[in-house]
Amino acid sequence: EIESLDRSSHLRSDDSIMNDYYQRNDAKHVILRGTDEVMFASSTALALPTLKSLNEDAALAALMQTAGIDTEEVLKKRTFLGRLGASQTPVFALFLPKDADIDRSGYQNGYFDRTRPRAPFLTPIHNELALTATAYVNWQNTHRFCPITGSPLTYIHGGTCAKSTTIDGKPHLYWPRQDPSIITLVTNPSSTHALLARSPRHSWYLYTALAGFVEAGETFESAVAREVHEEVGVTIDRQSVNYIASQPWPFPRSCMIGMEASTLDGLARISIDPDEIVDAQWFEKEVVYKAARDTDQMGAVLDPRVVEEKQASGEWNGKLLVPSKGVLARTLIDHWLEGN
Repeated sequence: EIESLDRSSHLRSDDSIMNDYYQRNDAKHVILRGTDEVMFASSTALALPTLKSLNEDAALAALMQTAGIDTEEVLKKRTFLGRLGASQTPVFALFLPKDADIDRSGYQNGYFDRTRPRAPFLTPIHNELALTATAYVNWQNTHRFCPITGSPLTYIHGGTCAKSTTIDGKPHLYWPRQDPSIITLVTNPSSTHALLARSPRHSWYLYTALAGFVEAGETFESAVAREVHEEVGVTIDRQSVNYIASQPWPFPRSCMIGMEASTLDGLARISIDPDEIVDAQWFEKEVVYKAARDTDQMGAVLDPRVVEEKQASGEWNGKLLVPSKGVLARTLIDHWLEGN
């Protein structure tokens, strides 16, 4: 059983070790299709085929053929993610084009699905693997040329570093970046209500915590105060801002910083920024608790198809859902619900 991912950053620049890892038949692979889908074995686990399976399994061979790609070339471009568990088995990300497809009756009944709504239901280690691989594919997909020389970038150190060289032979090295974003659950001082909002990208029933990017030269605490005021017109008590947890969110390259804060003046009047927010409301704790319970019974509510099926079957006729467990916004909500 896989327990942890050792990222093994100290080994990436060792060409001898990397060459060995790339050729190991037991090396495992997170397979991505395009930038927003990953291959699953089940709702809670990724399909992690070995190099031996990639070379010998008929379904995986057919997968490569449907994509119209050079299998040998794709294998050369795999990105090293680290080593798994006590066995220290190397694991790579393997990137395929959007049109790659697999027969679901083939390798381990593997199938592709969207990473963003489905990854939260993976086990913690599989979630980490999916998000790490997604971060690398998004980075490599958007960083192909050197910003200084304009020349094509070459990926080294197992695909985790990009390099270009100037005319005088001076190397320029680049690594993946994460953009810090704060996400904040705002409550009234007595903690009986939480302020939840719906953004244009979410369905009518899904309300969540407020979020926004940290600007250059800005502290997380200042970003919380600014974003809350900009999005819903509410002033927070800056002394109430507390850090709760963080989460990588490589869609395309964020790191979410989870915070809590309370208002200065109780259930403050809300004035939304219509360019950012469709609606925002104060919700009583009992209402949010019921929404969380309904969400847990449904599953992947970030996928509208899941909710539509429950509505069509008469299993749900409510008005409010919150993000699923495994998403940082839900961690903040649960922290609030369980802490009082």
